[in-house]
Amino acid sequence: MKSILPVLILIIIFQVSCAKYEKMPDEEIMHKLLTENPDSLAYLLEEKTNPSLLSEEDRINYIWWLASAHSKQYRSLINDSLIHKVLQYHKQTGSPLLLSTYQLAAEQAKSSGEVTKEETLLNEALVIAEERKDSIIVLNLASKLGYIYNGVRDSEKIDKLIKTTKKYASWDVDTYLTLTKLYNRSGKVDSIGKYASLGIKAAIARKRPMEEYQLTRSYIEYLNLSAQSPEALSVLRDLEHKMPMDGGIVGNEIKFNYITTWIALGRYDSAQVYIDYFDPILKYFKTKNPTETYVIETVLDLFKTVIHTKQGKIFTTHDLGTINQLVDGSRESIKAEKEKMLAQNKLQRDKLNLQIEKGNLQRRLLWGAIGIMLITVILVFVYQRKLLRKEHNIQKIREQLRIKSMQIAENESIINQNEQLIRSLNSQVGENEDIRQELDTLLAENEKIKEKNGLLQSDIQSFTNSITEKDKELNFFEELSLQNARLMERDQFLTIQLIKRTPILNGLDKNPKYIEEIQWHEIIHTVDQLFDGFSVRLHIDYPTLTEEDIRYCCLFKLRLSNSVISSLMGISPSSVTKRKQRIKEKINQHLPDDLTMEKPLEVYLWNYN
Repeated sequence: MKSILPVLILIIIFQVSCAKYEKMPDEEIMHKLLTENPDSLAYLLEEKTNPSLLSEEDRINYIWWLASAHSKQYRSLINDSLIHKVLQYHKQTGSPLLLSTYQLAAEQAKSSGEVTKEETLLNEALVIAEERKDSIIVLNLASKLGYIYNGVRDSEKIDKLIKTTKKYASWDVDTYLTLTKLYNRSGKVDSIGKYASLGIKAAIARKRPMEEYQLTRSYIEYLNLSAQSPEALSVLRDLEHKMPMDGGIVGNEIKFNYITTWIALGRYDSAQVYIDYFDPILKYFKTKNPTETYVIETVLDLFKTVIHTKQGKIFTTHDLGTINQLVDGSRESIKAEKEKMLAQNKLQRDKLNLQIEKGNLQRRLLWGAIGIMLITVILVFVYQRKLLRKEHNIQKIREQLRIKSMQIAENESIINQNEQLIRSLNSQVGENEDIRQELDTLLAENEKIKEKNGLLQSDIQSFTNSITEKDKELNFFEELSLQNARLMERDQFLTIQLIKRTPILNGLDKNPKYIEEIQWHEIIHTVDQLFDGFSVRLHIDYPTLTEEDIRYCCLFKLRLSNSVISSLMGISPSSVTKRKQRIKEKINQHLPDDLTMEKPLEVYLWNYN
């Protein structure tokens, strides 16, 4: 028995500590949030899901969903190595998410300034998309590759993308949009106009205003490039009526189209008006969005240089310096962004590893403590029942011994009386035959009583031996009770260690200050984790306790002194004592008369399991 119990305890603790209770959110919900509200999806994953408690497969899915949410939010993606880990896993399993994972990895490479790596990843994905005959993904990848390629240097690559697009084309809005972008990159003006005009008609028929807007802008660029600027101005004004020029991205893009159109028409003053429009906006956004501001400034400076040249002004060294500064600034910006990304990735990786390690340690300690507490409670319950049963049996045996001893004493008294009578009758035996018969009867009765006494003595000996055995068992149970007490001391030690490792609880005693309302949820949640749903069980067992009573009980459970609790609750120590008394009275209302709590409230709560 002694050797089995510790092994059993270790097995239970190991099984409990290895159990995983965390699961990924429902996929249908995540799909909906990714499309409609990526901010909520990112919050759900980052704040409400602990990746350290997920299985290996769920952890891969977690990284994919989080990276997809960041992409929709236009945020920096998570660590590059994590995305490539997901990519390798999807390659091995042939996951339907493989192509989308390729695009995430390419997006990560783009944000790091690794253009060659981005191109390689997109081309690998394009090959797989062609093998799967997934025309939608083919168009998407061709469009993204088109932005990487330079019209003069990469004309063959762009032509190849155009052929691929036409091969898998469904000749809908997306096809025309992709071809327009590719021909724009290759500089084939007539093809831009052809596919942009076809795309505009398809977008109007399919009621897709954003695609119509993008194709219309490309068509305006075609008209300007083909010396049809008056028509471009007319189309641009129609576009402005459909998409009003507010202060957003759409409005800024339309203003850029106006600038290029006015320059093409030779109306430089009108172009300058739109350029001047951006000056106050750029000053306002320079600190909030430096990257986008830098891009707009670059485009505007190029417009200004073109206007100076077109107006016949001297191309000064200042203008040359501006262009060189833009080029150098662009290079430095890419380097700085890359260094920043690498530093962020390293910090994020270290932070993630630290969180996983900390989560694992806390989980092991927590479940170990809970396991010990559960085993302690079970052992106490079993031992107490056995002790009560043994004591009850011993009481019954002792009562039987007392009764049998009384019977022996009564029998011996009868024997003595009979012997006196026998001696009296022996003197008269010769005179009367009736007396002899009575004498024989008495002798026979004495023999029966002696035989009965012998049996009673045997029973008494048996009961005495039984009591000895029971005493040994009681000694064994007393030893188990001592072991149980040591387990409880160990449980208390582990609980104290867990409290020290939990910042929100450790700070209550180390640096007591008034607890704000917003902090109570975390404190009670942590106490429930440490003490097996302490507040929930109090609510169920003692429904008259208020929410504030429960808060005080949680602080008593943490073994905080009255002075510390008074600082945390913003009251005097005497008020804490009065609160204890009121809580104790409420608890006593729910206890039977024979179980009314007589010990101090904090002692009762310490042992409340």
